[in-house]
Amino acid sequence: MKFLCVATIAAAFSSANAFTTGPASLVSPSSPALTNVFNGEGNAHRNRKSTIVMDGKANAIRDRISSVNNTKKITSAMKLVAAAKVRRAQDAVLATRPFSETLQSVFGGLINRLGGEAADLPLLTQREVNKVTLVVITGDRGLCGGYNSFMIKKAEARYKELKAQGIDADMILIGKKGAAYFQRREYPIRKIYDCGQNPNSKQALSISEEIINSFLSGETDAVELMYTKFVSLIASTPSVRTLVPFSASEISQKGDEVFQLTSQDGDFGVERKELEAAEPQDFPNDMIFEQDPLQIVNSILPLYLNGQILRTLQESVASELAARMQSMQAASDNAKALAKTLSQEYNRARQAAVTQEILEIVAGATALDSVLLGGESWAFHATRAPGALAPGLGSRLRTATNDLFSAVDVDEDALQKYHSVVDKHAYIGSTQLYPEPRSLEESPILLNAFLTDSRPVESQADLGLGKFIMSDWRKAWFTYGQCDRSMSAEEYQRIKNTDGFLVDPLTGEAQYEVHDIDGQLPDDLVGVLYRNGPGKFGVNGERVTHILDADGLVLRFKFKPPEEMDSSSSSSRVTFTSRFIETDGFCEERQAKQFTKRGTFGTAPVPSWYEPLRDGLNEDPPEKPPILARIAANAFKVDIKNTANTQVVAFGGKVLALWEAGMPYQLDPETLKTLGMDTLGSGRNLKGKLAVNYVPGIPEALQPDILGGLAHTAHPKMCPRTGHLVGWTWAQNPTDGSMEVTFTEYDSNGFTIVASDSHILGGCALAPHDMVLTENYVMLKINSLVMDQLSFLSGAKGPAECLGMDGRASVKAFVFPRPTLTEEKKKVYAAFVVEGIPACFSIHFSHGYEDAKTGNIVSYFSGWPPSDSESFLGAWGGFAPDYNKIPPTYYWRMEIDPVTQKCVDLRVSPGHENMCIEHPVVHPNVQTKDAKYAYAQCCNKVGDASAPMGYAKMKLDGTVAVQSNLAMGDPNDEVDVYWVGSRRFAGEPLVVPKRGGSRTETDAYLLGLVYDAVRNQSSLMVFDLERDLKEGPVCTIWLKTALPHGLHGCFAPDSSVQTSCFC
Repeated sequence: MKFLCVATIAAAFSSANAFTTGPASLVSPSSPALTNVFNGEGNAHRNRKSTIVMDGKANAIRDRISSVNNTKKITSAMKLVAAAKVRRAQDAVLATRPFSETLQSVFGGLINRLGGEAADLPLLTQREVNKVTLVVITGDRGLCGGYNSFMIKKAEARYKELKAQGIDADMILIGKKGAAYFQRREYPIRKIYDCGQNPNSKQALSISEEIINSFLSGETDAVELMYTKFVSLIASTPSVRTLVPFSASEISQKGDEVFQLTSQDGDFGVERKELEAAEPQDFPNDMIFEQDPLQIVNSILPLYLNGQILRTLQESVASELAARMQSMQAASDNAKALAKTLSQEYNRARQAAVTQEILEIVAGATALDSVLLGGESWAFHATRAPGALAPGLGSRLRTATNDLFSAVDVDEDALQKYHSVVDKHAYIGSTQLYPEPRSLEESPILLNAFLTDSRPVESQADLGLGKFIMSDWRKAWFTYGQCDRSMSAEEYQRIKNTDGFLVDPLTGEAQYEVHDIDGQLPDDLVGVLYRNGPGKFGVNGERVTHILDADGLVLRFKFKPPEEMDSSSSSSRVTFTSRFIETDGFCEERQAKQFTKRGTFGTAPVPSWYEPLRDGLNEDPPEKPPILARIAANAFKVDIKNTANTQVVAFGGKVLALWEAGMPYQLDPETLKTLGMDTLGSGRNLKGKLAVNYVPGIPEALQPDILGGLAHTAHPKMCPRTGHLVGWTWAQNPTDGSMEVTFTEYDSNGFTIVASDSHILGGCALAPHDMVLTENYVMLKINSLVMDQLSFLSGAKGPAECLGMDGRASVKAFVFPRPTLTEEKKKVYAAFVVEGIPACFSIHFSHGYEDAKTGNIVSYFSGWPPSDSESFLGAWGGFAPDYNKIPPTYYWRMEIDPVTQKCVDLRVSPGHENMCIEHPVVHPNVQTKDAKYAYAQCCNKVGDASAPMGYAKMKLDGTVAVQSNLAMGDPNDEVDVYWVGSRRFAGEPLVVPKRGGSRTETDAYLLGLVYDAVRNQSSLMVFDLERDLKEGPVCTIWLKTALPHGLHGCFAPDSSVQTSCFC
């Protein structure tokens, strides 16, 4: 093809006078239109830039070349990062040398002084080996060649060797890679530790304590350490050594070696230096020891073990980093070779395209000559030289020829920017299908968007696969406004009195009109929207351990009626207000500038002698203090902080901020100022009290002060028929493990109690999260959870951390008659318990009803399928939810027969298989009816667990075919979904009836808060439910700042807040 191309070009240019023949000699005077094409008036054609149009193959090769070059730059950067970390590992080893030498010297001197007496020490005693513990060190990450696999194979071989000898063995695993491998294969594992990139003495101490305790207690007879010995940057050796029992001669006589990273001619290298053993300390015979030398040796041995473990950890990390350097160098070299091969292939494809265009130009010129000379004589045609082209076409041919040899442009600036910014969270977020972080290279669209700090160009068809950038998701959990920084009272007053705050850093207060609206705000969207959720993630620079321990932030959107607006005014119909919920704990901690109360999920005070890290509220939470520090500061302190951060309801003239394990706080409906705790008419002082009843048989005056409290659910329901708010309070019974619940129905007129009934939930260790309300029943589904009371009371863990979950155990439900039923009806709709419900962890119920044909109780909820998870909301800890630890959340349908008191059906809602959703809602008018539609926050359509990035409309009328053939990973394209984009995250939806509209399910709007990571702003999207969701929002209301992800909320039709609908 290359020779044909060059020959064609040579033939085109070899004709004499090819570009000199004038237009007048070619064009008939009777053709003015064609004259303009070729004379001076035809500039449009002359100035048009010529472009070589290549086929799809060439374009694909060009894109792949760009991707390979990008990969090469990334792997080269990773090599340099690994080299820098190797140098840090080298410095760490050198820093421990003085201590190791001194320890070895003292030990040698004491051994010489004691003679043979030291052999009687427990850690030096050799005994018959019946069981061996293997301490296996691997890495936490991949992309390091065969580093992890070599060590895993070595450990497997040693384990099988011991078994073949009749010796029992178990393992202590250090490093996530080894732990994941051996856990899946059910090897006996004693303990698991993370390896990390910067081993320290604290980490080594915890490992050495486990080893010593196991050996001294007789649980193991020997401990062998399996690690990777650092030889050079291109070689490392899996090594085995016996740690325990020690050999006195080896400790006192063994030398050491250190390595030093060097560079020469631009290449890295390693110099190793052998060090002689430290000379034994000379202790004169008449020296008197304050302690017995034998005791001193006995105390030195654990220190020596700690030092050896630290050393091997450092050497293993250095080996891992060296392996990563080599792996990334090999990847860079391969990328370079592949790019060269692809460039050659691309050039051949490009040459073929140029050749094809030249042939088309020649053919076009010939055809044009036939048109122009159609009425002329052949003699006139012969006045042009053979092969000559029409003027104008020659310049196009020249441009095409030059383009044949031009180079491909590469945008280096964006890649340079990417390499210069170290963001360890710039990867595709982990999910159940992809538990390991994935490079952005796997998604060129996301990579380009990240590099250019822009939203990716993507269609709805491209979305729904659960891909998101982890650093974007983390920003969705940043503290609100400027409240992540601490400032002095003087600085605060100075700014407040001069420039002012958009968001007050102390109170979270903000108030402004919203003018930035995309689309048209509907005239019949009128009322007040309230939302609640975690908003202030710590105090004085120390972030909470778990996001659900954060202080509550309440938002208020007021939508004014159009008739109240002055047409001549520039005012907006939308006003935004925000404020932190100033609970007792919030105010106390703000004053003390530290945590003073224990949080539900593990955040806790520390003793005065322990100083926690205060890296900022938008940085990873600090590691937990040592267990002794936690116990010292929190033992028997059971007054858990009420953060009031879960739900907000407007009813009976009140606005209440709700929390799972305490009473609500009342807020001012307009300003959102906190008015204090609301006991909901109980008349009791509930501050500082646990939701635990008094011990029976003991006078109240003699009861502990912490008993006698109550807690109110964060998920009450609204009855569309009566307009009653139906909620429940609960308290644990301290003697028999049961729970007392009191269901109460409130009237909107003054928040008065209409009716109330109390019941006992036998064998219920934890309050249910949500409830089902029908016309005649209330139902509570009890998940399989147990609580470790000792860990909670000792202060070692927060209450939610003490919950154990059995994801494969059957569950049960308690069904009770509604309090407002007459006594006769309560006999008909009597209470009962449903045992043996198949394993399924329920989270939020959208609605429930009594089937008109069967009388069965049907309910729909979001929940997890049977799983091996043992932690309740544990993966929601840390900085942001980690979806490789959270089971996928589906939409379930459950049916219970009140006659047989059995669960007769439990399955994923038909037609919605593989739709990962959360926070399902229905139109408020069908809360207790057979709804046709449900709406939910949607994560993906492939059955995976991922961050929420859309809204789904699910048909419940049976018109959607069951997708029973879908495997996990297969898309369900039969559901109406609108995806907000892979760099945006969708909050919980709320269905709001249109003002003055009918009571039909679609005569409403769906409202959802969305965070945009590119703009670092939040918006409120408004969808008209008379249209398909996939058509997109009718308007998007942009706020001035970003909002944290948030939880539940409500919508009141007017400012009197007499009633509302909520999710």
